[in-house]
Amino acid sequence: LGGVEVDDAKSRVGHKVALMGGVNTLTLSGGSVDDRAFYTVNIPTSKGYSGVFSTNEGCNWTVEYEDNSLDSFLVPTNYNGNRQCDFKNDVYWQNSSVDMAVYSLLDQFDLDNNGKINFKISENGLDVKSISVPLVPYLWGPAIIEFRVWK
Repeated sequence: LGGVEVDDAKSRVGHKVALMGGVNTLTLSGGSVDDRAFYTVNIPTSKGYSGVFSTNEGCNWTVEYEDNSLDSFLVPTNYNGNRQCDFKNDVYWQNSSVDMAVYSLLDQFDLDNNGKINFKISENGLDVKSISVPLVPYLWGPAIIEFRVWK
């Protein structure tokens, strides 16, 4: 690997990683175009939530990734309404336990706070469960959301 440097000192993570290649530590050289680096990043994706919400309706979410590509997915996957949510522009229903949980989780995947998700996600890797507490009027939640990213 020849001279690849990642500096995320301005992000929430606050780490600096430099990858250099060469025959030894004193002789750095570029690598082959076929060279690869594999890495694993562990990001905490659990967020406690104790809000009481008037609904648990879903939404059709639009997200933008760091490569400027857009994606949309339904949360929950069987949602058939017409509500639109947009992570980058902070458009979501703040009275919905599901939408608040999705926004909160997506916010953790935006490592540099620019409104773009750092990891590609898909509707297939998304599992949403909503739990209601009986005997409390209009209570929906908490919502449990899990993303799975496979590379």
